[in-house]
Formats: sequence, C-alpha cells, structure tokens
Amino acid sequence: MKILIIRFSSLGDIVLTSPVPRLIKKRFPNSEIHFLTKKTYSDIYLHNINIDKIYLLDKNFFQLYNNLNKNNYDLIIDLHNNLRSFFLRKLLRIKSIIYNKNRLKRWLIVNLKLKFKIPHIVDSYIETLSSLNIKNDSNGLDYFLIKNDFNSLNLLPKSHRRKFVVLIVGAKHNTKVLPTKKLIELCDKINETIILIGGKSEIKSSIEIENYFLKSKKKSKELKLQMLLNKKLRFLI
Repeated sequence: MKILIIRFSSLGDIVLTSPVPRLIKKRFPNSEIHFLTKKTYSDIYLHNINIDKIYLLDKNFFQLYNNLNKNNYDLIIDLHNNLRSFFLRKLLRIKSIIYNKNRLKRWLIVNLKLKFKIPHIVDSYIETLSSLNIKNDSNGLDYFLIKNDFNSLNLLPKSHRRKFVVLIVGAKHNTKVLPTKKLIELCDKINETIILIGGKSEIKSSIEIENYFLKSKKKSKELKLQMLLNKKLRFLI
C-alpha cells in the first residue's frame, strides 16, 4: 500500500502529526508512506524512520501534482483539510480520509470564549485513521535525531545536558500565545530544567520569565517561597 499524508503547516501542527505514520507502519508494515509539507517545516520529518519520501509544497502547484500523480497512491490522508489540499485530492482522484478540524467549535472557543469539549489535536489526527482499524498506541510524539544532532548538546551549559524540558514561548497567531503570567505558572508546575525557545518577539517575555525565577534581586515573597519549595528550575533562552 502506498499512502500520501498531507500537512502543509505549521510547525506545532506538523509535530503533532508524528504518531500517524508510526501507527500506519505498525498496521501496515509493508506500506510506503510519503509526506507532503512546506519546505520550512520539512526538517521535522527529515530523519523519521516511518516516512519513505518527503514532498514539498512550492509555487509550482501543478508540477507538484504531476510528481505526485506518478506514484499511483492507494490512499491520501489529508491532515490539513484546506482549499489547497482539497484541490490536490480532486486532481489526484484517489480515495482519501480527511481530518475533522471542528472549525466551528474552535472558532467559538477562540473568538467568543465559549466552552466546548473537543478532542486534543493528536487524538483527532489519530481518529482520522479509525476506518483503517488504527488506534492510539499511547507512545506519544516522535522526533528522530541523527548522531551529529547530539553534538549540539555541547553548546548547552552542563546543567542542561542530562535532562531538560523545551518550552516554545511564542506562536504564529496571537490567539495561541500564552500570556507571560500563564507561562510563569506553567514553568512553576513543570519545575525542571527548562529551555525557552522563540523568535526575537519572544525575547522580552522569556527574560521576564527567567528573571521571575532566577535573577530578581528583590527578596520578594515569591522568591522566598521558591527557596522553601526547593525549586529545580533553571532557564536557558
């Protein structure tokens, strides 16, 4: 069986798709799985052992179609479900299963702050595979490293080399960005060595978070409480 998975963007969403090819390979060990995404995000799947080939969405949409059409896919798994993926599915005329975005509920949650129960995105992606008799193996997300990647650990201070938690501070859309106060609360709950990741626009917030826990010279009640609780928090921005 030859399968094409489609997810164009964005970074976090593509990371969250990582259980899908793993579960497909478990169900169909001899399957050949291709992944279509934007070049900007393709590194996420570059060394993924469950992906046989990566295709990139670029400006030449019809050239992409021609390249994909040569593969004679048995199935398309559309995890993006937007206008471009719709047109591509129609052009290829291949059996497809499509991710349910729960658009209306998500819009109401984000814009009107209404409360609805919707599945986690990972669960929704996996639910898309239900017609293939595939269920969640509860093994979490995948990210595959190569030997050279581990050399980067030497760039970290010794306090961060054995174990750390990565926290992405920003997001593409403001509605997905946690306020600094909430990020501080999250870090406090994690209570481990943390690496903060973001772009230039996240530097200010990251420094505020770091200063709250580590660099404030004021003997505030919060800092005294941290000492009493024996906090393990260390930050790298």
